[in-house]
Amino acid sequence: MNQFKDASNGKGIVLSITEKHIDDTINLIRLLRALNNKLPIQIIYFNDISQSSKTKIIKAAREEINNFPKSYEKVYHGKQPSVPPSPPPPPTLSSMEYINNILGLLNQVQLVEEAIPTLCNRLQHATMSSDRRSAVLGLKSFSRQYRETVVEHGLRPLISTFRKDIDNPQIVKAILETLLILFIRGESDEDLTRGWISQQSRLQNGKYPSPLLMEDISLDQLSLWIADALIQDEEILRLLIENLSETNDYHAKLYTIQLLESLASSRGSRTKDCLLNIPTSMSVLCLLLQDSNEPVRNEAILLLMAVANDNFNIQKLVAFENTFETLFDIIAEEGGIRGSILVQDCLTLITNLLQFNASNQKFFL
Repeated sequence: MNQFKDASNGKGIVLSITEKHIDDTINLIRLLRALNNKLPIQIIYFNDISQSSKTKIIKAAREEINNFPKSYEKVYHGKQPSVPPSPPPPPTLSSMEYINNILGLLNQVQLVEEAIPTLCNRLQHATMSSDRRSAVLGLKSFSRQYRETVVEHGLRPLISTFRKDIDNPQIVKAILETLLILFIRGESDEDLTRGWISQQSRLQNGKYPSPLLMEDISLDQLSLWIADALIQDEEILRLLIENLSETNDYHAKLYTIQLLESLASSRGSRTKDCLLNIPTSMSVLCLLLQDSNEPVRNEAILLLMAVANDNFNIQKLVAFENTFETLFDIIAEEGGIRGSILVQDCLTLITNLLQFNASNQKFFL
């Protein structure tokens, strides 16, 4: 498969079809084979094609063609073209769901540089939520290898779509994951931690490493660009907090918290000011300390550590949410002072809440 991709030199034909396009698609595939097409063909659909139609498309792509219509003779001056040998059988159509991450125009050969702006344009102007979701998934598939291009063309459409489709959990989750990938430059299998909390080994809480604990994180211009675009409109942060309080989706919660961690690590002061302007923000974040999903709870502790550090007002708001008692309950569950790394995180958060804050110190005692 890799050799086949290399031979195509990054080019291919992308067809976006539905059930009503099956006959045209079969005819097009046969025509391209008769014309000795050398480019790979990708077919995009949204789970609305029957199994029988998939079988017909696969058959058209693989079956041997012996008899051609007379109309082909006009092209080849009476000579029937030879059909090139079929390439190794590709994965069955039902196993090619990953193609949903890439969108294209019918019968158009696209390069990556053309595909990303096309996806962004579709994201901005599509009227159907399914089309917008497919466009977001397409941008997500490009976000690791073509980060600069996706940020340049897709950042504002992603933010605008987040605001528009805040009630659509599938689109919201895809946008949050895409923004997180753009910020931390993709997922990693390594254990990325930071020594300012502990040198002890720490497992990732989810699919992506905690932004606040990433080793040697570099705040390049793209990271700051993303952070500025997210916090320049406080409405976005308000929607993030509301989504945290209303959603029951595990991944949506985790991605939201990690995105807030990314903002706290890049634009700390501005992020704290915006959170203070949202009346329910600290209550929502503190409530996550009692979440049934441990990764969500653990990430919430890290986020509170960052936003409460050196901020008197946030320290007071967090303390009055009965946070001290909640943290000591977590410490007890983890085995006390000899417990896991999470115990150290809880103690660090308690220290951040008490540091240089006389009222919290009195409340603690």
